[in-house]
Amino acid sequence: GIKSSVLNGLIQQKLVLNASEQMGFVVSLDEVKAEIKNLPYFKTNNVFDVNLYRNVLQSNGYLPTQFEDLVSNDLKQKKVDELFNST
Repeated sequence: GIKSSVLNGLIQQKLVLNASEQMGFVVSLDEVKAEIKNLPYFKTNNVFDVNLYRNVLQSNGYLPTQFEDLVSNDLKQKKVDELFNST
C-alpha cells in the first residue's frame, strides 16, 4: 500500500527530472528565488521575510541550498507538466 505508493511516486519524480534534463529544461536562480519569495509560509504581513525563511528551514533541518534544489526540481517538473498538458 503506502510504501509502494511512495516508492512509485519517487520513481516517477526521478523519471520526470531526468526527462526535463534530457529536454534541456533549465531553471535559473532568479526563477528559484522568485518562487521562494512567493511562498506564503515565508511571508510576514504578506512580504517575504528572510529571517522567517532561515528559521523555518533551520527548524526543518534544511540548508538554503538544499531547499533551493528542491524548489528547482519542482519548477522543472512544472515545466514538463506544462509541456505534456499543452499538447
